Amino acid sequence: MADEPSPPTAVLPLTQKVFWSGTEIASTSFPEIGFLVDKIVAKVGVVLLYGKYGSYKTPLTIHLAHCVATGAPFLGLATQQARVLYIEGDTPMLGIWPRLQTMNPNTANIDFAFIHPGMNVVSPTTGARNSAICSALAAQHAEKHYGLVVIDSLRTSHHMPDKDSEVPSIVYGAFAELFPFASVLIVHHDRKTKVPDGRGGRRFEPDEETDNESFSGSQAWIDRATTSLKLRRGFSSDREWISLAQSKSQVGTQIEPIQIHVTDGCHFSIPRDISDPDLSAALSTIARHTWRNKNDLDRLLATHFSIPAKLARARRIEYESNVSPIR
Repeated sequence: MADEPSPPTAVLPLTQKVFWSGTEIASTSFPEIGFLVDKIVAKVGVVLLYGKYGSYKTPLTIHLAHCVATGAPFLGLATQQARVLYIEGDTPMLGIWPRLQTMNPNTANIDFAFIHPGMNVVSPTTGARNSAICSALAAQHAEKHYGLVVIDSLRTSHHMPDKDSEVPSIVYGAFAELFPFASVLIVHHDRKTKVPDGRGGRRFEPDEETDNESFSGSQAWIDRATTSLKLRRGFSSDREWISLAQSKSQVGTQIEPIQIHVTDGCHFSIPRDISDPDLSAALSTIARHTWRNKNDLDRLLATHFSIPAKLARARRIEYESNVSPIR
């Protein structure tokens, strides 16, 4: 792996041409956009990553940033090394510093900008503080040629109403102007709703829906993005497992959801692939008299493979479909 990633290839001036004849389209070829992270983060465009409170959005995107900066695989997906800028507006610097040191992002190819409580990318020259932040970010990008810019989070990057369907195009366009030739990954939050509090009242909590539209604001935030990713908590009550699903892609086939194991709240790994022969071997070691029903079997398989019971159940159902029913 190279220590100094090359600047992104500049194809934007050609793509800014508005009018093209059919003959020009037939005779003009552009280089493929390609991916910084295979299938989910294109080299140019906007990635919207959203999820409820406590779904490890910030730690996971820091991990992704580190993988791109070093060229290491991200959750089993290939990466292309590039310089990364991580803009942290959600949490004060002293609040996130201990977590960053725990994650050990030890590479010169990733820079962090601490701008809490935020900025206004739509009006970069409005206000002395905001103007200074936007000018500094633009100058840093001009010098470093970042391939990936991570914004944490959307709500701290502009002052316009999230529910207005015209706002996403304006905000995304402002980021494209501030960081030309870069891929911009924006962290967003699920909307909050009132749920029973167990005492006869209701409290505000992140929305428990698992559909693709449970984020805060207009559906246009997804519609205008190049790729959107949904992060969910799941598979265990102790929050050791989360799931990353691709809810939309303009640049290729969507990936299947990735099940992610979380340790210490900031380290991420994926379970090893359990093949049909692996499961057959496990079944041969699990005595039939030790389980009375499929729920018992799923728990035993979960223990055997060190995975959550729900994940074991999903893999067992797939096995029965591929191989044979388990009696």
